[in-house]
Amino acid sequence: MKRIEWIDTAKGICIFLVVINHLCLYSGVLSNGSCSLIRVNDFLSSFRMPLYFFLSGLFFKTYGGGKFFLRKKINKLLVPFIFFYILSANVIPILYSYITHYSLIGIDYLSFSEQFSDICSCCCQNTNGPLWFLLCLFEVNMLFCFLNILSGGNKMIVYCFSLFSGVIGLLLSYLHILLPFSLSTSFTCLPFFAFGFYIKNSSNFLQDTKIDNSLLLYSLLCALFCIIVSRHVVYFKNEFYNTSFCSAHICGIIGTMMILMLSKRIGKLPILSYCGQFSIIILCTHYPIYVLLNNILFPHLFIYGWSKVLASFVLIFLIELFLIPIAVRYLPYVTAQKDLI
Repeated sequence: MKRIEWIDTAKGICIFLVVINHLCLYSGVLSNGSCSLIRVNDFLSSFRMPLYFFLSGLFFKTYGGGKFFLRKKINKLLVPFIFFYILSANVIPILYSYITHYSLIGIDYLSFSEQFSDICSCCCQNTNGPLWFLLCLFEVNMLFCFLNILSGGNKMIVYCFSLFSGVIGLLLSYLHILLPFSLSTSFTCLPFFAFGFYIKNSSNFLQDTKIDNSLLLYSLLCALFCIIVSRHVVYFKNEFYNTSFCSAHICGIIGTMMILMLSKRIGKLPILSYCGQFSIIILCTHYPIYVLLNNILFPHLFIYGWSKVLASFVLIFLIELFLIPIAVRYLPYVTAQKDLI
């Protein structure tokens, strides 16, 4: 199947936003940011990760049955998750300690039992935090596939149970119940996946249509409203603040549509689309790269705040542009390029 280039552009925009958000958090610039900046970031937090759930639902296929679907998703999601977790939790800290004789600040060296606890209860935050998303996306795919099989392919039942799952996820957040292995977030995000599947089956969304410009305008206008009403969302902890219980899914869908319609209008942008095509590699590696820069390079540069965010962003993506072709060529089985099992 020919790649849809504007989808890669959308994924590229989103992975840029994800990396920038993480760099802002690590540098602490948002804690002293202006009210308007915080409002914009609150809105961005509502759709940065839901966009990926939407796209996964948009391209959902059963691959001939549950067993084949499971194997496909293990290859595409679990294998990269396991590989990059082991790399982050074991190889990088040991190698760094061996070379420099110092421990790595930012990635904890954990025993096997501590690593299991990190994945189960801490959403990988003690090693390589962004990896939680791969595990969560795997769970959402399996939940949706299970609903599809259980309902006998009845789409209305699937949609209803997906919405009910979203309500359960929000209720778990309200009650401060965090299920193991990011399951709470999986319940919350299943409606985004179902919405992507619905759009694919009820419209010609992937093709250029006469209403694209109108949809772009409406989504931009709705986004302005969302900036006002949205509140901060922390998806990896399934944590919603203040009124975000009411606005999370609505703002998430509006933000997702805004990025998609903008990307459809833009089309292909070489570097952005390239990063989007291999966004899984960037997702898995940008935090270890930042940690290494923060331990080796930044202590000698004496840069802080937004200067550090900008320098980190530029250096990380320069390294990623060098790293991606190497990973694709020599590590295709652990970067979702080829099937391992």
